[in-house]
Amino acid sequence: MEIVINNLNKPEQNKEQVAEILATITTDLDAFSEQIRTFDVVLTDINGPKGGCDQECTLKVKMKRHGTFFARVRGYDAFDAAREATYKVLRQLIKGKSLIRKRYRKARSLKSHQSLMFDQIA
Repeated sequence: MEIVINNLNKPEQNKEQVAEILATITTDLDAFSEQIRTFDVVLTDINGPKGGCDQECTLKVKMKRHGTFFARVRGYDAFDAAREATYKVLRQLIKGKSLIRKRYRKARSLKSHQSLMFDQIA
């Protein structure tokens, strides 16, 4: 699993906070670590040191088989924005995985049903 962090518009953000954000995201996505190819984290301070709800976290997770999942969240704190973006991606991953599982089961049941039909005909 490859990890890319971009810290845009806020180079003075301390490395400890970025490391804490990375550790949190890595821990939350650990259940899918075998299936994740890369994940990119972009932290942006939209309007500089003025304050307000201007911290943005963009999280993009590329899976080995199931495509790309993406979330962008704004918050008052970079950590909170990253946490919420991670939860959004996790919900997408879980939903996508269950949809894939349902499609697989449906295809499998159709194949078994077709084989039963052909056995009865022959």
